[in-house]
Amino acid sequence: MALPNNQNNSTTQGSPTLPIITLILGIVSLLSLISCCFCLPVTTVFSIPGIICGILSLSMIKKGTIPTQSKGFALGGLICSIASLVIAFTLFMLSMVFNLISLPNSDQLIHKI
Repeated sequence: MALPNNQNNSTTQGSPTLPIITLILGIVSLLSLISCCFCLPVTTVFSIPGIICGILSLSMIKKGTIPTQSKGFALGGLICSIASLVIAFTLFMLSMVFNLISLPNSDQLIHKI
């Protein structure tokens, strides 16, 4: 019995588990960025695996081992993970600069640098 052309054969393509995991990691990394007061280590724990899973799932979608309908999950998770990592790193660097400026005798310390 032949399958219609518009239906995917689930035996030839894998399940979209990895793109869904990517999306979950991306959302959790954004939530950890907000709820943990912009804590870089906590956000990094979720965003770096989200980026890795997103890249892997997009490459598997390109190869055809994962259904193409799950590309949105992979892209959404990848974008969320990258955005949370960039925001956390930027806020961390800004806090370091402002802490350096607020130190006593910071004028002397900044001129030495």
